[in-house]
Amino acid sequence: MEQNEASLQAATAQQPVSVGIDADGFIFQLYSSGVFTCFCGNHLNHGVTIVGYGEEDGQKFGIESSDTSFNTNIEDSLYTTKSKHMEQNEASLQAATAQQPVSVGIDADGFIFQLYSSGVFTCFYGNHLNHGVTIVGYGEEDGQKYWIVKNSWGTGWGEQGYVRMERGYSEETGKCGIDMLASYPTKFGIESSDTSFNTNIEDSLYTTKSKHMEQNEASLQAATAQQPVSVGIDADGFIFQLYSSGVFTCFCGNHLNHGVTIVGYGEEDGQKYWIVKNSWGTG
Repeated sequence: MEQNEASLQAATAQQPVSVGIDADGFIFQLYSSGVFTCFCGNHLNHGVTIVGYGEEDGQKFGIESSDTSFNTNIEDSLYTTKSKHMEQNEASLQAATAQQPVSVGIDADGFIFQLYSSGVFTCFYGNHLNHGVTIVGYGEEDGQKYWIVKNSWGTGWGEQGYVRMERGYSEETGKCGIDMLASYPTKFGIESSDTSFNTNIEDSLYTTKSKHMEQNEASLQAATAQQPVSVGIDADGFIFQLYSSGVFTCFCGNHLNHGVTIVGYGEEDGQKYWIVKNSWGTG
């Protein structure tokens, strides 16, 4: 979007919006409630999601999460999505996962998890939450129940970027703390036509349906014309890492090791290009 609040508000009226903020200050880190009006810088070092906005006693504010429903008329005094935090137990998590993907925190510090390659992960683990992943389904194999979890470490990790984590490990915390901090945003009137759900939570397997395009530029362009598209790229080379401006035409490999988002495409002086959002800050 354009770098102004009007554009940000208009975008937030349509869907949650990912933004970068300066979260270094202890005043922000110790925030507990109310509208945050304290001074902070603009050194972007932390990613959050705006899920709504409102006004209270003449003070306008953005909403990071809320349990209230929302109004899609952006001229109204309050708009917010509904961010649902479940009870901390596996039954609630399973019921929520039957409706949509669910964001969770887990303990991913140990090398055993980091070196996971396949199968149901049943190793003993702590519950110090330090990594965010997404539960996209659940299943059962030979009597072993599991969660289907999408990680962000590329398709070379685990089972094509996914891990099956033991389900039913602990009602209080779950495997690696997976039950402890689960939530999902919902947006009235917006559903993915490419997502199918099985709401019978007793079924042996439930997954969302993630659309993978044919491996060609025409399919990628057609998809990008409809919505942002998540892709993997080879970002190992220093030439890419030191990129500053212009159309990147330098050679790079195809060892996928980094996730980015294509948000558009264009052409300049006969040179076609993708517009790609990275996660390395605005600098």
